[in-house]
Amino acid sequence: MNMNSVQVNQYLWCGYLPPSEFPAWLSDCITPAATGKEYSPREAAERFDALFDALVEQASSGRHIIPLSGGWDSRAILGALLERLDSDRITTVTFGVPGQLDYDLGKMVADSTGIERHAIDLRSVEFTWEAVRQSVITSPWTYVPDGLFNSLCRNLVSSSSDTIWSGFLGGPLAGSHLSDPSMPHYEQIVAFSSKQQRGKTHPLCPPSFSLTDALPLPETNIKTRYNDALDLGLRQACGIAPIVLPIDKWEQWGAVIGKERCGAQVIAPFADSTWAGYWLSAPREVRKGQILYLEMLNLKFPELFSLPGKANYGTKWSHGVRSMVRKGSHFFRSQVQRRAPWLGIRSSLAANYLDYNEMFRNREDYQATLGAAFEYLKENHVVPWLDLDALWEEHMRRRRDHGDAFCVLLGLAANCAENPLE
Repeated sequence: MNMNSVQVNQYLWCGYLPPSEFPAWLSDCITPAATGKEYSPREAAERFDALFDALVEQASSGRHIIPLSGGWDSRAILGALLERLDSDRITTVTFGVPGQLDYDLGKMVADSTGIERHAIDLRSVEFTWEAVRQSVITSPWTYVPDGLFNSLCRNLVSSSSDTIWSGFLGGPLAGSHLSDPSMPHYEQIVAFSSKQQRGKTHPLCPPSFSLTDALPLPETNIKTRYNDALDLGLRQACGIAPIVLPIDKWEQWGAVIGKERCGAQVIAPFADSTWAGYWLSAPREVRKGQILYLEMLNLKFPELFSLPGKANYGTKWSHGVRSMVRKGSHFFRSQVQRRAPWLGIRSSLAANYLDYNEMFRNREDYQATLGAAFEYLKENHVVPWLDLDALWEEHMRRRRDHGDAFCVLLGLAANCAENPLE
C-alpha cells in the first residue's frame, strides 16, 4: 500500500490530520483590536442575547436538543434557550460513564431545570470494527472513537424536525487555549505540537519525525493571533469539528451548519462570524482564563452557573479550597496511574467518554476490534516500525497504559481502509 508517510505520522502524533496550510477563511475574524467595542460583561451579554435571538428564529419547528456536558459552553446554550423557549421543547443528552464529571454534571444540570434529559452510559454500546470503519466515513481523520460516540448519541435522541445545538468553539474563542503571546512563533508551534501528542505512553512515530516541521507557517495577516490560528485553524477545524458536527472539517464561519443523518438541523452558535470577531479582537487580559466570558455567563445565568462545573473539578465557584483538593487528588492518582498502572490507582473524574485502558483489557468487543485494526496495519505494512504485539502484551500485563495509543492506531487503520491518503 502506498502511503503518505508525513500524513500517517501527523495522524499518529495528533490523532487527527492537520491541514497543509491555514484555512483561507481564518483571517476573516482574526484581526487587530477593533474600535467601537466595549469589553464588559454587560456588552458581552447584549451580544450574546442578539446572537441567540437571531438563531432561535432560524431553528427548526421541533425540539431543541443540547448535548450537555460538565463544561460551560453547553450550559450557556441551555440558559439561552430556557430564556426563549418553553421548557418542554428542550431536551438534553449526556453520555459517558457514571463517576465522570461530564456525565454526572450533565445529568445534574439538566435535572436542576426540570427539563427532559437523556443519559447514555457508553459501556452499553457494542464496539465493533465495522462500526468504527463506518464512523470515519462521516468523521474522517479525527479522534477515534470520539466521532462514533458523538454521532451515535446525537442521532439517537433526535428526529428530522429537531435542532441540535453544539457548543463548538465557545471556549477557544473566549480564551480557554491562550498561550504566552510574547513567545516567538517557532516556540508557539513547538508548544502547540507538544500538546497535540495523543499517545504519550509510547512513541508511535519514528524518531526522525517532527510535527513542528510538518505544520504550516503563519501567514502575515494572522501573525498577531498565531496561537488562535494554530488552535482554530488546525485542531478545531480538523480535529474537533468532525466529532461534534456533521461535517468532515470546519471550512467557514457561520452558525447554521447542516443536518445530521436523522435530518435534524445543527446550529453551532459560537461559530457565528460576528461573535467570533468580537472575541478575537478582544484584549488578551479579558480573554485570559476566559475571565470576561465567565463574568458574562454568571451575570446572565447566576443559578445555572452557581452549580458545580468540570473546570472546578465538580465543585462550585465558591469552593476554591475544595476544588484545589479534588484537582490535587485527581492529578496524584493520574500520575500514579501513568507511572505504575499495575497498582490499580486510577482516576476517571475528568475522562472523556470511557476509560479505554480498562475497556481494552476487559471487554471482548474492544479486544476484537483492536485485533482487526492491528491485522489491517500488519497486512498493509502501515506502521512497520511498531511492534504491535509487544504493545498489546505490555498493556495487558499492566506494565503501561496504552489505551490512548490504541485509539490512535484504531483510527489510523479505519481511515486508511475507508479514506485512503493520496
